[in-house]
Amino acid sequence: MGLARGTAVQVTATTANLDAYDLYLQARQSRSVLSPESASLRVELLQQAVELDPEYADAWGELAFSLAVLPSWDHSLALPPYQHRALAAAERALALDPDNTEAWSATLTAYGYLNRWEDFSEALESIKKRIPDFDATPQTWLAQGYLEKARIAALRKQDEDPEQRQFWVLIEGLALEAMGEAERALDKLESAVLYGYQGSAEGNMADIYRRLGETPAANALLSRDLASRDPDLIPLLPYLHDLLEGDLSPGSPDARRFIAVARELGFDADALAQPSSTYGLRVPREIAVALGHADAVARTYFADPESNEPGGNSPRFWMWTPKLKHFRQSEAFRQRIRDSGMLDYWREHGWPDLCRPIVATSVSDEREDDFECD
Repeated sequence: MGLARGTAVQVTATTANLDAYDLYLQARQSRSVLSPESASLRVELLQQAVELDPEYADAWGELAFSLAVLPSWDHSLALPPYQHRALAAAERALALDPDNTEAWSATLTAYGYLNRWEDFSEALESIKKRIPDFDATPQTWLAQGYLEKARIAALRKQDEDPEQRQFWVLIEGLALEAMGEAERALDKLESAVLYGYQGSAEGNMADIYRRLGETPAANALLSRDLASRDPDLIPLLPYLHDLLEGDLSPGSPDARRFIAVARELGFDADALAQPSSTYGLRVPREIAVALGHADAVARTYFADPESNEPGGNSPRFWMWTPKLKHFRQSEAFRQRIRDSGMLDYWREHGWPDLCRPIVATSVSDEREDDFECD
């Protein structure tokens, strides 16, 4: 899964230990393969490298970033412990090389997952003093809702990091999709798949095809997505297609009709919004929102920073696409944004592209301290 044509890796050795260097190169090469297995293998290879040479800064930096993103690939893992391990590895790398960009990227990624926004801001300011043209990763900006920032950063990464070109093209496509550029977004998402990306893009591509009027292509992709997510739901496919063509607002007549049909077929509508055995929920998130389970969707994106249990591993950069508009308008979304500290970050550093503060119209306006997102 996720196999892509290998890209030649050109790096300069920063260790005299040839075995450690070989392990590091293997880990770098594996970045062209995006899958839970390759992500786990990358961590194993880099751990071996730093055991052979504890002073190998580049291996520590690469290990830090690999640890930070591993739970987003393997949803059986608890997210917070891996972020703390990533921060420890990044600290080791930066003690050896204060300009290690992988370590700084890992630090920012971990702080974002842990909702440590003040630390995030301070770290970004610190590295920019050392390396003025450094930027957070495209997926970090997209996770916070900064669409244009993410798009520009993704374009830059495609040149800087060709080993993961498929992923950077994916992020560019998701940013364009969230910006309403459906045709350009579809071109990028299709390119990402051609480059070897085999993650969760099918649902987004299906939604774009549907909005462009290409219903057969949309239904074919949705069927593949559902079959990989939960094959037991295949009898519901025609009705899921109908609901996606209808009104997806929570509690709509189309949603109530789907719930009734699902019950007739022996499905508990509430159980459809339970976590999938692979990733996300049993049904697409926009369906779960229509069925009244926006909070279940929120739990897939926001982990409890103090928990050692799996959950909340889905990268937040997926939550800004048009199909999740009703989710972003839900109280479950707004409450998670408040609780995570993202709202305070937005107020201090600028509002994301799809959100804005609600301006009170009177002294008694209860929305004075609120916000809304499209």
